[in-house]
Amino acid sequence: MQKDNNKLNWGILSSAKIARQKVIPALQKSDMTGTITMASRTPESALQWASDLNIRACSGDYQTLLEDPDIDVIYNPLPNHLHVPMTIAALEAGKHVLCEKPIALSSQQLAELTIAAAKYPHLCVMEAFMYRHHPRWQMLLDLIERENLGEIGFMHVSFTYFNRDPGNVRNQADIGGGALYDIGCYCLAVSRLLLAREPQRLLASQQIDADFNIDKMTSGLIDFGAAQVSFNCSTQLAAGQYLEIQCERGRLRIDDPFALDSGDTEILLYDNGQLPAKKISVPYNDHYLSQIDDFSQAILTAQPVPYGLDDAEAIMRLIEAVQQSHATQAWVQLNDNI
Repeated sequence: MQKDNNKLNWGILSSAKIARQKVIPALQKSDMTGTITMASRTPESALQWASDLNIRACSGDYQTLLEDPDIDVIYNPLPNHLHVPMTIAALEAGKHVLCEKPIALSSQQLAELTIAAAKYPHLCVMEAFMYRHHPRWQMLLDLIERENLGEIGFMHVSFTYFNRDPGNVRNQADIGGGALYDIGCYCLAVSRLLLAREPQRLLASQQIDADFNIDKMTSGLIDFGAAQVSFNCSTQLAAGQYLEIQCERGRLRIDDPFALDSGDTEILLYDNGQLPAKKISVPYNDHYLSQIDDFSQAILTAQPVPYGLDDAEAIMRLIEAVQQSHATQAWVQLNDNI
């Protein structure tokens, strides 16, 4: 196969829904994508899905895909407990890796990945929080400054859906199921993104499903010092997601902040709380494509990825702080200097 040095050949680990419906279509739109090859637990499954998606199928299992010398990058959307071991296996095979969130299930797991990645400094690894590659976040921060809204004092972020399917990976505790790992990590990550600093302490509570032994709802309060963030996530409430930001002289709201745009979206601005809200249009953006382009550009130009494993470690600390706070029913200190 003739290799185009301006394009990257991708290998997809599994036929996961997010790969089929979001990431592969985005890869097919990218000018930096070469071939796309899917592997599954069985070659027959990969062949069927690859035919439907108009991509290549791996002739063998996951290891066969990793050993393919023509593949440059691995996308890892496997169940959460396989994120670290299969990402390390991909690095050992000489591949860059874009791994779905959460990239690990514990700080110990993430440390293992960090040690492994340090052995291959020429390879890129990034956690796939696609939403933060959307330009709306910089637009929002620019809007706060342009409209002279003052400092952010409080934010609330909510992300919920309903799923009690016992066969769904999100309802299986032994492979990293639960609301916190699946969607709560978005709530934690976006607070750091917008406030651009680390929190000082955290208080959280979880509701545990008696049948699945996973958190069906997690809620909490994160203290950033001059600002606070409340959040809730659930896998057993009506589907919805939104973010509200309260500044000194205005309030903003974004609906569906983590969803793939279906067209232009809006930021609602309540200037000094007055109604009706001013509607600021946000142009359509496929944040899966933006994520792929940002990651691919870093690889092709030998530059650092936009979000490295140090960022993943900061989010992992918050996830574990939520778990600790629930277990102890107390605030968890995150900053020793307070």
